[in-house]
Amino acid sequence: GEVIEGFDDDLDGHTTPEELARSSEAILAYVQEHYRVVPGARETSEAADPERALAVSDGEVFEGPLIPDPLNQVADWVDIKLEFERPLVRFDRIGVHVDLFQETSPGHRDGCSVIWNGEIHEDTWDFALDQQDHVYVASAETLARDTRPFGRFVRSGALWLTGADACTALLLGLLLVVGARRALRSGAISVVCAFGMAGLGTAFAPHFPVEDYERFLGLMPLLTLVYIAVDDLFHREGRTRDLEGAVFGFAVGLAAAVAIAPLVTLEESQTPALLGHALGAWGTALIALLLVAVALSKIPGERGALAPRAIRVAVALLALVRAAIVARAFV
Repeated sequence: GEVIEGFDDDLDGHTTPEELARSSEAILAYVQEHYRVVPGARETSEAADPERALAVSDGEVFEGPLIPDPLNQVADWVDIKLEFERPLVRFDRIGVHVDLFQETSPGHRDGCSVIWNGEIHEDTWDFALDQQDHVYVASAETLARDTRPFGRFVRSGALWLTGADACTALLLGLLLVVGARRALRSGAISVVCAFGMAGLGTAFAPHFPVEDYERFLGLMPLLTLVYIAVDDLFHREGRTRDLEGAVFGFAVGLAAAVAIAPLVTLEESQTPALLGHALGAWGTALIALLLVAVALSKIPGERGALAPRAIRVAVALLALVRAAIVARAFV
């Protein structure tokens, strides 16, 4: 309303859908004139060059959410989406020029932040008079995100197994292996069922209302560890758990999808990212535990169990300790 004539005819300070629709073309024209994006800009002077700025191919104006404002109690916002023509070359810097409201309010200051390839840049810049141009430099993580999400999440999924979130899942798989009753073949089937279903749980998480069960899914791996560890302590010859492995593995896969959701939602397409994570995390875990199963099968032990009793008890106690550590986060 400060810069576009007739935007708020009744001067009530609030935006109506009718006012927005009537002035949407004027809003887009004003923003395009006072907001430029220049790929590859090295200096702030290059960020202000209209000849190098990307051309706008499309634009939309939306009514923004009501946001509490300490001065006006509630502030009306307008959301503007601009789509630019794709630059012909790759670039590792973005120049931004913003002089919105500078003609009508030279003392105006506002913040400009950049989310580039899904990464939030901490280099937030306040634009004002004589500070209308800024250059953002891409980080290594930003440039890495230029690659397809499937391959990136395969690698990050494998690395995710080294973190605390995956420790519980790995212990669950190890419990299934060491407690298998019919030696190597049975242990292999149990862990294949568990991590195969975990992969499905991760990949198909968007089709389940996981946001309604986040706390339950966080507790599920914990409860699973306790159940199988205690059960194994009471059965000296071990027990094969193909069905339990599949059911609990699926829940663990859903829990993993919830854990990485903040990263996945930044991707343009979530499906390749989730498929990549499922393959990287649970495929790596499966290979590792199958190698463990082969190694344990060569250790002499009591008849009818894959691992000797001492190893099984040690793994079960370790699982209970891990469960107690995780439980503290839910108290």
